[in-house]
Amino acid sequence: MFTNFIFICPYLIEMYLVFIGFFLALSQLAISFINHQGNFWKRF
Repeated sequence: MFTNFIFICPYLIEMYLVFIGFFLALSQLAISFINHQGNFWKRF
């Protein structure tokens, strides 16, 4: 059981890091989109 944990643990950490990276990229995209929309509406 302990050996299985050693094999599974890095996989879980990798999945966790990928999820965090995806979430951060998505939030950055949303923030830039909102800023772009704000600049777009300021023109009128």
